[in-house]
Amino acid sequence: MDTSFERLTEAIKLAADKLGFDDVAIRKAADDPVALAALQAATLSSFATLADTGIATPRDVPDSVAERVRVFKLAVDMRRRALRTDKESGKAGGLDLLIMGADKFCSSRPLHEHKPITFKDMQVTKTHKGRVLLLRIVSVPAFFVGISFAAEDTHGRVEHITVYNFPLHGIRTGPDLDALFPLGTLCAIREPSFKVGDTENGHAVRCDSASDFHFLEPDSPILADVRWAKPRPASFDWRALGNGYFAQRKDYLAVRAYSEGLARCSSPEQRLVYYLNRAQANLRLNNYGGAWRDTSAVLSFLKAGISGGPPRAELKATIRRARALEGLRHLERAHEEYNRALELDKEEPEVHSGQGFVEALLSQRDAGDFDWAELEKLAIGWPAPGGLPVADYFGPIKIARLEQRVRGRGIVATHAMKAGDLIIVEKALATAANLSVDRTLAYDLTSDTMADTSRAELVTALAARMMDDSSVAPLIYSLHGGPRFPPSGDFATTAMRDRPLLPFATQATADTSRLEAISLVNAFPLGRFKVGYEGIDNYASGLFLVASMLNHSSPGDEICISYVPSASSQTVADNILLQRAMTACGCVMCEEMIKSGSDQITLRHKLLDDNIPKYSKIIYKEGAAGLKSRRNNKPALAKLVKRIGATYPKDGISFRPDLVMLYLIMSEYCDTTTGAGAAESAAWSRKALVASGATFVDNEVGEITPTAAPISQIGNMMVLLLRNASMYVWDGGVLGHEGFAWLRPAREMSRILYGDTVASFAERFASRLVLYGLDKAVRRWTKEEEGESAAAMAELTTHFDIPYADASSPRHALDLYIPPSASPSTPLFVWIHGGAWQEECKESFRASFAPLLVKHTGLPVACVEYRLSPHVSHPTHILDVIAGFETLTGPLLECEGGQAKWDRKTLFIGGHSVGAWMTTTLVLRPPPGHNSFSVPTHIRTAIKRAIPVVGIYDHVSTLEEYPDYQEWVAAAFPDPSKYKTESPARWDKFDDEAGKNLRFLVIQSWEDELVSPCQARVLIRRLRQLYGSASAEEMDIPAEAPVDEEEKKQLPSNVEVDFDSVGSTHMGMLDREELPRRIGQYL
Repeated sequence: MDTSFERLTEAIKLAADKLGFDDVAIRKAADDPVALAALQAATLSSFATLADTGIATPRDVPDSVAERVRVFKLAVDMRRRALRTDKESGKAGGLDLLIMGADKFCSSRPLHEHKPITFKDMQVTKTHKGRVLLLRIVSVPAFFVGISFAAEDTHGRVEHITVYNFPLHGIRTGPDLDALFPLGTLCAIREPSFKVGDTENGHAVRCDSASDFHFLEPDSPILADVRWAKPRPASFDWRALGNGYFAQRKDYLAVRAYSEGLARCSSPEQRLVYYLNRAQANLRLNNYGGAWRDTSAVLSFLKAGISGGPPRAELKATIRRARALEGLRHLERAHEEYNRALELDKEEPEVHSGQGFVEALLSQRDAGDFDWAELEKLAIGWPAPGGLPVADYFGPIKIARLEQRVRGRGIVATHAMKAGDLIIVEKALATAANLSVDRTLAYDLTSDTMADTSRAELVTALAARMMDDSSVAPLIYSLHGGPRFPPSGDFATTAMRDRPLLPFATQATADTSRLEAISLVNAFPLGRFKVGYEGIDNYASGLFLVASMLNHSSPGDEICISYVPSASSQTVADNILLQRAMTACGCVMCEEMIKSGSDQITLRHKLLDDNIPKYSKIIYKEGAAGLKSRRNNKPALAKLVKRIGATYPKDGISFRPDLVMLYLIMSEYCDTTTGAGAAESAAWSRKALVASGATFVDNEVGEITPTAAPISQIGNMMVLLLRNASMYVWDGGVLGHEGFAWLRPAREMSRILYGDTVASFAERFASRLVLYGLDKAVRRWTKEEEGESAAAMAELTTHFDIPYADASSPRHALDLYIPPSASPSTPLFVWIHGGAWQEECKESFRASFAPLLVKHTGLPVACVEYRLSPHVSHPTHILDVIAGFETLTGPLLECEGGQAKWDRKTLFIGGHSVGAWMTTTLVLRPPPGHNSFSVPTHIRTAIKRAIPVVGIYDHVSTLEEYPDYQEWVAAAFPDPSKYKTESPARWDKFDDEAGKNLRFLVIQSWEDELVSPCQARVLIRRLRQLYGSASAEEMDIPAEAPVDEEEKKQLPSNVEVDFDSVGSTHMGMLDREELPRRIGQYL
């Protein structure tokens, strides 16, 4: 027996009729045990009068009836309150309640496997498994919570149809809704059922899953033997209709019109145009899966020699496919499409802008390179439903199995992290706004709590996403949906970009019950966030795949967030946790509340409520009278602080948001016109900051460094830091030493919280800085920061794209950065980029990294280029690099102006990632039998120092640790039998003077999320073996053996190791100054 809310409601209504209960009596039964027992018994017998559903009667029907009766009472009470409010305000209407968490059927059987059924063969409440209801719409549609219309079956019988959770893309009423469900439209419902309702004949067909409702085309195979009395004309101009809708930006209607035309069109030339037009409409709807399939069809037609499409059809299709791949988060493939478009038309502006945009997204994704200030500006009134133009970025984290967790999984750090490190930037899979907030509420039966209606709307948005792009369905169903819906599988942070895309449409099952549970448990609040006493109003919700793995606050190394806003009442907190399938919190704040005891908490809140308003008013008294009042009341306030502090456990946590306001008032009561008073005020301010969640460390010279940001009252706490600094502004706007001691942590806290640079910090707090007299000091910082970069570039002579000798590719080129001090005796530093032998280029170092290398080393710098896989494979990459070195060690270049700018026999080299692999292969001796390439002696002997950075040095152990890297390693090295011989961690040193005198600096970052310290340790172990610091036992350890902490062992005199100075992610280190600075210190 199906025990969904609707089925039980039907049974309750039948039972109530037998007992003579009206709605009032049913509501009263919730509080009357005798009446409730009678209603439960009558409901059980009522199930026998309903059609058999093929499922056994549940044992818990009495409890379920009681639960539904209580919900019914709640709904009636809320509707009565709403009606009373409407009557008082003169408004019409009432309150509507959406029920979530009930069982809602969805079919998993493909449409073509079902046999037709008509209305006369259907039974009330029965789910007709294996059957399909074929319909033709005979009335205009209407929408409230679902879409409703009248339809006739193949025998001409008409019934009422309601489809829930169907994606309408914003269409709700009027002529557009009529056009979406026009009279005569053919459709089908898989495995239909009647429900008892309020219609005149007592029942209607209900469809809960969007994937169970299908629009049918006249040539659909399932309609092969069906005859309709008045079929729609096949000669209708669907293309013109679609174009008209598209011009009016009614894109969903345009897609439907083009689809109708495709179903009726057999001409390949016309079908090409339909696909091309529909792709553009799909892009505007963010239906990226449909746009990708449509453009792929167009390109297939063109490849087959079909012509007759619009001018430049191939270019248009290629650009649109690139944009579709952007939306599907397959950025490398989008970049490839833009490259193909460039081959078709090198002057097309849309191609250049699109390619630049994708390159910016790749930089965001791989390096965390975001302009936060600009994104904040864009976020104000951003109109696009697809979200801000950002890529997904995941820092040094991974999704791990955590058996102690209810959900069984969580996010953990892969390396040490510090405040301000970027962890996750992720676009939502789907978003949804609330329905009319003051008229509609949602109720979650699973957790017995009220829910915001955006969670219900999110179910429809997720169904739309799955129906457009079925590849996301397994990922969505891999999320936890509470006890009823455990995850169907696991995924990694790269799941969205790694998922395969199918060139043809496949049907994904939109399981409404499961999607509701996933939405309730995982959705994040978006937009404004208002906390009330009994519920939470989010205004909008979004589902984020990886961020859904973040668990609620917990001790330990797991990365967590708080599901509960700090200002929430206990009722709100309990409701939030219940909706997210949690029965208890377990965070340190809750543990402290338990330690405090309810009596102490009640006393604390009473003291605060009774005293905060009184003492706050005195702050605003001005002049001598105000100063005297604060001085007189300060002792009493100090006693109050001590008394309230005593309501907390003595060994409790420092985060105590209830005390923040009290400490702020105490800070304001201090006389800041004196040095002692200013110091006391700053001390109380620091207490407020710590109580809000911030932490600091002090060094021996009095500098204060934030190590954690505030959790509550973030804006007020930033202002507080600036206010502390303002107490030390002297005449003429000069900031004293104590003022800088507070201004510096304010700037650093702004970086931690907002990702601010000095310039964006100055812009964010411009008015406050002027008010506090701090604007001059910050302007000086801004000028210094801009001046350092500008001066470094101004002094450089740059020469870009210098071709190698006998260059045969645009990538046979290098960039030179020459400082004024360069001379014939100056060493040259050569940098080799990484990118898995498939990505990156020297151009990415022009803005900052290469100039910073010059700044910190004082040397001329060359950035060499090489061709990439999959277009070429090993040894082409390293041979290209050697060709670059030949150019740098050969005759004078034209850009040198007749005098050498470096010593051809003294080179320092460094490389990042696979560039580090190349760095080591240029200076170590390959094993016997290695014949893929050789380094000319004059190049090798010119290299005096080698600096490999976060590299891979042994293919075998790399693939053991990272099996997913097999694809790009195989693209570069097609022959797996050569993996060992092409691994420099297995090579030897040269025994000549150059080999003996060679010096190494091996750099690794603990925060590198792509290459672990294991690879650096494999290389260090080999260098210890080669240069005599390894023990006799260690000399015979092979490269594939597990490694210890080699960096802590005795190192050869010519080898240095640094795992700490470059604290950043794999790509992020290239955007920061730490790496160039460390290289400069070494050289």
